[in-house]
Amino acid sequence: MIIFWAALTYVIMLVIWWFITIEFQQIVEMKGYSDKRYFWWTFFLGLIGILMVIALPDRSSKHPQQKEENTSKKEKARHLLEQGAITEEEYQQIIS
Repeated sequence: MIIFWAALTYVIMLVIWWFITIEFQQIVEMKGYSDKRYFWWTFFLGLIGILMVIALPDRSSKHPQQKEENTSKKEKARHLLEQGAITEEEYQQIIS
């Protein structure tokens, strides 16, 4: 009977861990990765896999290149404002 309860506990813990790794896979996908290997690393390596997911750089829309584009957009808008091509209100709309 003890073996049954030990096996049942093991299966329940395995199912719970499966759902935890699914959540970490969703985090990986939010960071811009589509690879399933992070799911398996988290599933088999446990805490090491979780730390790997946490350490992954973000590849989603908050990319450094986008910051440069926004800065460039602001500079162009400032230049247009100084030339008188746009009004202050239009400038504020562009930079916000």
